[in-house]
Amino acid sequence: MDIFKIIVLFGNEKVELGECDNDHISLITLVHALIEKLSGEEDVPIGDFWVWAQLPWSGERLEVKTDRELVDVFIMFKDRRLDTIVFDVESACYVPTPPEVSSRPKPEPEVLDMEGGYRALGWYDLEAEMFNYKGDSDEDDDKDDENGYQLKSNNEYFSDSELEPEPEEVKIAKLMKGKPFKRMVRGEIKFHIGQTFDNTVQIRDIFREYAIQKGVILDRVKNDYQRQTYMCTGDSCPWRAHASSMIDRLTFMIKTLVDQYECHRVYNNKKAKAKWIATKFKNLVNNNHHIDVKVIDDLLRENYNISVETQRCDHVTKNMIEAFNNMLGAHRAGSYLELLKFIRRMVMRKFQERKEESGAWKFVLPSKVNAKILKHGKEGRMLKIITTEDMEYELLGPIGGYAVILKEFTCQCGG
Repeated sequence: MDIFKIIVLFGNEKVELGECDNDHISLITLVHALIEKLSGEEDVPIGDFWVWAQLPWSGERLEVKTDRELVDVFIMFKDRRLDTIVFDVESACYVPTPPEVSSRPKPEPEVLDMEGGYRALGWYDLEAEMFNYKGDSDEDDDKDDENGYQLKSNNEYFSDSELEPEPEEVKIAKLMKGKPFKRMVRGEIKFHIGQTFDNTVQIRDIFREYAIQKGVILDRVKNDYQRQTYMCTGDSCPWRAHASSMIDRLTFMIKTLVDQYECHRVYNNKKAKAKWIATKFKNLVNNNHHIDVKVIDDLLRENYNISVETQRCDHVTKNMIEAFNNMLGAHRAGSYLELLKFIRRMVMRKFQERKEESGAWKFVLPSKVNAKILKHGKEGRMLKIITTEDMEYELLGPIGGYAVILKEFTCQCGG
């Protein structure tokens, strides 16, 4: 019988649950032991929780939904002769359900208006207020410019109280409410309410790849610096996701999500353009200059379950081959011996240029590495350090927090 040490990361807490084997473990047992350790209550938790297992050999984390998947995690660690398993546990966001329909009508709740009157508050008002989303009227749609952006003044987006400067602690506290986006095992993308994205570029790239993975076509309904709204173009398909910017004006958080499809899968997805294909197979083409287009087409079907026109795959290989041929220039028409001499001299000249360039460095490290260290050092000055235990700290910054264990030389950021 193999015994494993169980560690659980719950929010900002790191909890050691002791030792256990795969014959006496289940999801409810894991969550129950965690809640009992934190609060001291022996009652079985009734809320919903998300559970992930951290895979140290790949740097990813695997979502665990059933007891069978939990046992598989123990077997994976057993096969790799690892005796410590770290789980990430998060409490699921509470989403209110619509009131039950009964034969006896119930009076609608009333909310005091600013002018002293009363107005009825229905279910959709509660949902919109909870997720901080007011919808898009026809008047808002008419304000779109030719690029699809809605340009508004600060007064339309923020109230006077929001425009007032806030203490740094309040800003950090608000940003800490979100959960940074993380890919699942094998690059699978899953969304849930409360996920945060670094900027508009990241959220667009992730939604594009999500559409390719799921075989759906997503339409970007709203696209500006304050909100991003995506809807499925399938007939009567309810899937919809809305994200809006947070207090730092850069980070986006998903606040509304209808994660349900009623449309058929699309195998020839227009989102899989030549540029996206090139990013996925760049290393493969660089290492195999004579690779056949059909190989890339087969890999797209196998790995991403999509089928694209041969022209898109051929466009990727042709661009790289043309760039190499242009580099050879007039020597391409010469004999093989002359061509080899030219390539050898070209490589030697490149090495000499690199040597002269490195000789001009003012630092021991390369310029790009030194610039990255200076950048991270500058960002590190904005972090606040909180001591949790012996040689264990938490770093709070403008885009999130990280747990650091100095004695193990580990950081939650992956560094």
